[in-house]
Amino acid sequence: MPEPHRSRHDAYLRRHRETGEARIIGTTRELMAQHRDGRLVPISLSVSEVGHLGLSVGFVRDISALRRLQGEILRATSAERIRIGQALHDGPQQELAGLSLEAAGLTMDLARTSSPYEPRVRALSNGLKEANRHIRHLAQGLVPVQTESVGLMAALEDLARRTHDGDLSCRFVCRNTVEVSDKHIAEQLFHIAREAVANAVKHADADEIVIRLDRVLRRPHPAGKRQRLRHRRGRVGERRAGPVDHALPQRRHRWRTDHFRSRRARNDGPL
Repeated sequence: MPEPHRSRHDAYLRRHRETGEARIIGTTRELMAQHRDGRLVPISLSVSEVGHLGLSVGFVRDISALRRLQGEILRATSAERIRIGQALHDGPQQELAGLSLEAAGLTMDLARTSSPYEPRVRALSNGLKEANRHIRHLAQGLVPVQTESVGLMAALEDLARRTHDGDLSCRFVCRNTVEVSDKHIAEQLFHIAREAVANAVKHADADEIVIRLDRVLRRPHPAGKRQRLRHRRGRVGERRAGPVDHALPQRRHRWRTDHFRSRRARNDGPL
């Protein structure tokens, strides 16, 4: 059992005996355990109580293989997302841009001749521009984080700028420069934030969404600083959670979070 739970274990048992409150018993939790060689491994812990004996029984299952599989799934989906985003940029977006220029030129020619078809062609030109804008934003969303270490900050700032829904405002807050050199972790953090923002827009009665990226130092981890991504929904100072009606995105969100925490626990230094 790693710190801080190791030093708090006796206090956990004492609180349970004194209050009878069961926080772990009867549940299954996923957390990090310490192998006898010192490395941290992800486990699934289930604790049951044998009432008539006054004993508790814990079942520990190593879920390292599951975490690796989830990581492979996330990497595969990330690679496919990048491929689709690049294909949209190199294909439909370029074609729409060309058609938009052609339509704009045709609109100018019809305007000079006072053609009655000019308004319809102008509307067509505007529609092509709008479609090209949507394709461009879609491609940027599929490949959001650039290779530089501050790419996550730029991607989150762009996400906040592009998030608008009626009177809802969205802003990105980052007090200090946060560098994430691991591009895979940066991408997962971005998608966690994007899915949280999407759920807030759809399901929360929110006036404002705040995406906050902090760099914090936790003890006893002197090796380096940790990155912490927080999102706040609802009116300033409030939290309003709405129902999530899509199981797969919710599982994917949890996978990303668990995968990120596992990597941070195994390599508790600067990203």
